[in-house]
Amino acid sequence: MTVNRNGKLPLQDHAEALLGAAHPFANQTAEDLARACRHPNAGDLVISGWTPEEKPITFAVENGSHGGPGKEETAGFVILPPELAGSETFMRPLDLRSRVFQIFDAGDIESDDEPVETRRRK
Repeated sequence: MTVNRNGKLPLQDHAEALLGAAHPFANQTAEDLARACRHPNAGDLVISGWTPEEKPITFAVENGSHGGPGKEETAGFVILPPELAGSETFMRPLDLRSRVFQIFDAGDIESDDEPVETRRRK
């Protein structure tokens, strides 16, 4: 559940309203935000100073922030060799990881359901 000046809205049901109609990855970003808020170390209250209509705010005195849910912060690029290129219009990091493992025939790909810390200890 998100709360802003417009009231309470379920994040994933109102991704475009909360992130902006022009956001190219509104649904994926809403899913990522919801997952981050459910993380065991996230705490009971997660505060974001981002809104699609205005300049973002931050608690620290600085000239800007990074890593927010805005369309500029969530858009990246990757340069791929032809054997890794596909027909997707966008690729998530785990998609790229899977593609690399498939190309190099690395065997089973670890599940993203298992915490990274656990996978590293194996």
